[in-house]
Amino acid sequence: MNGTDGPGPLGTIHRLRAYQYFRNRESAQCHSDARLLRGGTGLDSVSGNGAVHFNQFSNHCNGGFIQNYLFTFPKDPLYAGTGYWYWYQFGLTARGKLVDTVSPANPEGAGDHPSAELITNSFNILWNCGAGCSGLTMWSENNVAAFTTGGPGPTFTGVVLPTSHTYYYPPAANQPGSAQSIETIDTRITGSMYYHAGHLFGSLETGVPGVQGAHPIWFDYHPVLNTAQNITGGEERQEDCFFCGGQGASGSAFFATLVPDAEDNLTMEYTYSDNNIYPEMAVTGRRVTYVDSNMNGAGFVVAGGNGLYTQGRWGDYSAVAPDNSAPGKVLMWTAGDYDASGNWGTAISAETYLTPKDQ
Repeated sequence: MNGTDGPGPLGTIHRLRAYQYFRNRESAQCHSDARLLRGGTGLDSVSGNGAVHFNQFSNHCNGGFIQNYLFTFPKDPLYAGTGYWYWYQFGLTARGKLVDTVSPANPEGAGDHPSAELITNSFNILWNCGAGCSGLTMWSENNVAAFTTGGPGPTFTGVVLPTSHTYYYPPAANQPGSAQSIETIDTRITGSMYYHAGHLFGSLETGVPGVQGAHPIWFDYHPVLNTAQNITGGEERQEDCFFCGGQGASGSAFFATLVPDAEDNLTMEYTYSDNNIYPEMAVTGRRVTYVDSNMNGAGFVVAGGNGLYTQGRWGDYSAVAPDNSAPGKVLMWTAGDYDASGNWGTAISAETYLTPKDQ
C-alpha cells in the first residue's frame, strides 16, 4: 500500500492506494467496481475495520471477469495515517463459480456491533442471469482484529440464501426520444449494504419478463451466526420488487440505495426515467409498521431531469445516511444523480417524518 496526505476541512486526509499487491499483475488487467465498508466490529465509533472489494477484468477492463478480491484494513491506523497490517481474500465462489461485486455491510449506527463482518453478493457476471437467477450469498468474516497485531488471518464462511423473486439482467432505461439508452448495469447489488439490529438491507436491479423497464428488488435479511461467529443460515424478513408490474410510461427505477434509521424505518433513493421523463432523483420510504415488503408508493422527486442524456453510462452513486444529531427526530440524508441538461447532476436532500402519524 502507499498513499499521500493532504489538507481537508477537518484536518489531514490520508489517501491510500492498493499498489503493493497489484503492481505485479499483468499490465493489461484492471481492477474496478470497488465496494467500501466504512465501519466494523469495534466496541466504539472509531474502532473496528474497513473492507474494500475489487473485481478484476482482462484487457483494460474491456475483457472478461478474472477474479474477486476483498481487502480488510484496521480503521484506527488508517485514520491516523500510520503503519498497519492488512489481509486479503480472493477466489470467493458459490455453487462452483466465482462471484463478483461482493458488498460489505456498513453498520447503521453507533450501537450496531455485529460479531463478524457481514458481506453479501448476488449472482451476476458468470451466472447467465438473462435466463434468471435467484438467491444471495451471505458471508461472515470473523477474527478480524487478530491480524492487525500480526496474528492469524480472519476466517471466512458463506451460505447461499433463497430470494423470493427470480432476477434477470435489466434492460437499459428509456428517456424521451431515446429508448433503452441509459445504463441500469446488471444484477449486482447497487449502492451499499447496511446492517442494523440484526438485519441486512440492500437492493439489486432486475428486468421483469413481459414488463417494460428495469426495477429494483430490495431486501431485508436476518443472518444467523453460530458461537464461533460463522454464518450458518439466515431468514428473509422482507423482499419487494419495486413497481415490477410497471411504472409510468415504460419507466425504469434504477441504482436504488436504502438505509434504515434507528427504528428500522427505511428511506430509499433511486433514479427514475421513462418515455416522458428524463432521469430524475427520487426518494421513497416506509415506516417499520407499514405493510411488510412494500414501500409507501413511488415517493417524491428531489431533482427533475432535463435534456437528452447521450453518455449511456449512469452509475451506482446513490447514498442514504442517517443523521441523529437533530433533537427529537432523525434526518435521512440522500444523494443521487439526475439529468442536468444532458450531463450528470448530483442532488442532496434531507428527509424526516414530521409527525408520528406520517407514513
